[in-house]
Amino acid sequence: SYSYGMEGNDPLKRTATITNTYTVPRTSFQVEKIWEDADNQDGIRPNEVQVQLRYKTDKDAEWIALGNRILTLNAENEWQGDFTDLLKEYNNQTIIYDVLEITDVEGYGKPVYTPGSNGNTIYITNSHTPETVSVSVSKEKWEDDNNRDGLRPETVTFQLYGNGQPLSRPVLTFNVADDGTTSPEGESSGWTNLPKYYAGREISYSVVESPVAGYTSSYTTSTEGGNTHFAFTNTHEPAQREISITKVWEDDNDRDGLRSKSVNVQLYKGEDIAKTPVGEVLTLSADNNWTSTVTVPENENGARIVYSVEEVGYTDFNGHKQRRCLYCDQYPCAGKDKPYCYQGLGRSERPRQCPARQRCASPEGQWLSHGRALPRGDK
Repeated sequence: SYSYGMEGNDPLKRTATITNTYTVPRTSFQVEKIWEDADNQDGIRPNEVQVQLRYKTDKDAEWIALGNRILTLNAENEWQGDFTDLLKEYNNQTIIYDVLEITDVEGYGKPVYTPGSNGNTIYITNSHTPETVSVSVSKEKWEDDNNRDGLRPETVTFQLYGNGQPLSRPVLTFNVADDGTTSPEGESSGWTNLPKYYAGREISYSVVESPVAGYTSSYTTSTEGGNTHFAFTNTHEPAQREISITKVWEDDNDRDGLRSKSVNVQLYKGEDIAKTPVGEVLTLSADNNWTSTVTVPENENGARIVYSVEEVGYTDFNGHKQRRCLYCDQYPCAGKDKPYCYQGLGRSERPRQCPARQRCASPEGQWLSHGRALPRGDK
């Protein structure tokens, strides 16, 4: 553009002034920072980064840094800014602008520069892959005396928690076999690709087992290679029963002085031939008021146990030691070669013969009942 003006009043001496004006073309260059780090999940994003402007006039030439043109990007300016008042041309050559990130961003890959479609914008992308962890779970054991009370469930379930709050991750269900071993219903026995951090703070993961009726739940943890394993134990105290065994004498308060000083009794699990002894032989006497109390399991394989008790061993009647066998009382009879069996001491039931291998010692040649010798021929 140009302008002119006339100076002086004398028409013959007036001076004309012509001014030519050229406006140098100017431009701007915009920079925008992009973070690919799951919204700074690991909390390692720097507070700011700096970029330096550089230029060249030939696309094949080396970049020349403009040392005094540095832009600081941060959260306050939304990680973007502009270089303004830049020459567009130099010596009739178009100037090409670019930037270089001069801040070393630790934990991130090399910055990726992507030009905008208008030629005056550059996008700088810094990427960081957030750390992940995994959590696995198993049923370590059942402490319930081999499921004595029959309370083990058919399935157990586990829920993942993070920082004490339940997470929207699948609930894992495990099937429980008869022997107590467990196996997941699906293919997974845990959770994978879990973020290690949230907003820069490490997440504390835990696993909660759904309540199992009659059991308490506990676990131990172990960590290896980024995986934390929860091994659960379920504990149940089997039900117990107290059984009191009392010897009752029907002898008019030992009128004849024949009462034994003590008797031995054995507690059995079951009845008749199928019974098996439980614990040691118990001795009942006046010292313990002819009573002994034992604590035994209530159930076996989920069914209530039937207990029985019998007198066993030697019993002292009127100074004689008389053998008391498991299922019968046996005494040799006068003039007989084979012993006879009485079903319970003191009972006047008809005797029957017992195998020779079950013979027991008693005063020879006497019938005995209540420890007394009966007249010969007494039925």
